[in-house]
Amino acid sequence: MMDVFVVAITVVLVKAGGLVNAEPQRGIYVFGAAVLSSMIVTMLFDSIAAKSGHTFQPTS
Repeated sequence: MMDVFVVAITVVLVKAGGLVNAEPQRGIYVFGAAVLSSMIVTMLFDSIAAKSGHTFQPTS
C-alpha cells in the first residue's frame, strides 16, 4: 500500500503546478520493478506456506 501512497502524493504535487517540476526518468522503472518483485515474492511465500500447511494469522 505504500507504493500507492507514494504515487498519489506524486500526482498531487505534479498537479499543484508551479510547486514542482516532475519528469519520468529511470527511477520510474526501478520503482515499477520493486513493486512487481515484491508482489511476486509475496505470491511465492504464500504458495510455499500453503503447501506446508501454514497460514498467515494477523495478530490484531
